[in-house]
Amino acid sequence: MSNSAGLQTQMGLTTSESPFIEQAQRAGQLYIHQPYELYSEENHESWRRLYARMVPRWERYANRHFLKGIASLCLDA
Repeated sequence: MSNSAGLQTQMGLTTSESPFIEQAQRAGQLYIHQPYELYSEENHESWRRLYARMVPRWERYANRHFLKGIASLCLDA
């Protein structure tokens, strides 16, 4: 794990050159497993906060197709 400005991140989760991505590409996989277990609780909380901040903006500015797509994901706000 690296530490920058007090934030810890799991190595390889923010790059297209992660070992699990490279392995999937070599195997010709069209879809890959998202390794949620590698994300820390802090990572999840960051995404929860971002999502909660974006919802009002989407409701105001996004088109109906985008909103329908977001709704189909069934994410918690």
